[in-house]
Amino acid sequence: MEGSGSGSDDGTEPYCDFFVLDTSSWSSIRDQDLRIGGVTEFDTRLVGQVMAMKLLCCWGMPSQVGVAHMGNSSASRGLELTPKWRTGEAAGTSAREVGDLGCYEANSDPIFFDDFGELVPQDQNPQRVVQALNLGLASLKTASNRGKRITVFLCSPITGLRDLEAQLIPLRQELDGNGIEVEFILHPKVYSKAYDNVIGGPEGSQRSSRDEGVREGMAAVSISDIRSEDEDLDTLANIFSIDVMNNIPYKSFLETLAMYKDVYFDGITGLRALSSRWSACWPESDAQETMPRILFVFQWSPTSSERGDD
Repeated sequence: MEGSGSGSDDGTEPYCDFFVLDTSSWSSIRDQDLRIGGVTEFDTRLVGQVMAMKLLCCWGMPSQVGVAHMGNSSASRGLELTPKWRTGEAAGTSAREVGDLGCYEANSDPIFFDDFGELVPQDQNPQRVVQALNLGLASLKTASNRGKRITVFLCSPITGLRDLEAQLIPLRQELDGNGIEVEFILHPKVYSKAYDNVIGGPEGSQRSSRDEGVREGMAAVSISDIRSEDEDLDTLANIFSIDVMNNIPYKSFLETLAMYKDVYFDGITGLRALSSRWSACWPESDAQETMPRILFVFQWSPTSSERGDD
């Protein structure tokens, strides 16, 4: 895991960030306990990704942000690299210009069933990972920032990725050569079943773990049972230096960020600081209504003094 950094606040040059959202059929599964605006119904994995992306941007304050959408079989550009990701003053006026990430939306690929209600195998192509990384490379390679990063959210199996080593290895080398870091933030269901004893502990919040089957429904549970193969996960881990045994993800993307706060929110002293950043980036919205309230449930700070600042 790489550090998120806090941009110009600590005197360092801000990053140029490119995010890849997993918009596959698996992203429609409702197992994300976010509690946005006090709503207790579970949100989709895609909504969890968008919220995590916005939080990372609020804290890191990148100079520019771009987004790609990675579906079942291909990847496409969602947002061109732009400095206008957060709300700011419109050029030549005193009016505010709403940032592109303020109300960012993306759509999940559908889940298909046959006439008998049986799940139709999803058309998944591992080339989608290569395409998504190439979109990030094309966007960032000409950026003048010394810090450039692609963050890939992944909540679906990576079946067949092992067959793409010949493409992925030189792609990783080209990314490195252009000074581009690559960070994968995984959902535990990306892991192969061989890791169930490893990921069985941090299943996310107790409520999320207990209610998943009810909230997802039978269709989502069926598709959720489709997992990566050992060799596919090994390929991802080996090429992109992911410590899958120690950097264990939680079911909620936000809980993963919170539990590894020293990595993703380097220098944070409490949730009050993160909430202030959120309000500064999107002053047109009430943080109490738009910032996920589940963040205030997690044990962010190890010391009582830090908890007092939350």
